[in-house]
Amino acid sequence: MSILQCDMIEDFVLLNEMFSIKLGISERDSFNYLKNYGGVDFYEKHYAFEHTQSYESTVNRLVKICRQNGGTL
Repeated sequence: MSILQCDMIEDFVLLNEMFSIKLGISERDSFNYLKNYGGVDFYEKHYAFEHTQSYESTVNRLVKICRQNGGTL
């Protein structure tokens, strides 16, 4: 595994925790929600930009992306 992949995973673990807190769901449910509604794919695709932003703004973008893809939380 490359250093970039390790960094992405570390950042995403923290984002997932923050996302779960924001929505009031478990971290497992948070990950499944992000995976099912495009949040994981979005983060992977836009990592170069997203990792330079605050976690709060990235979490807010992930909420928006998931809602645009049919998520209802």
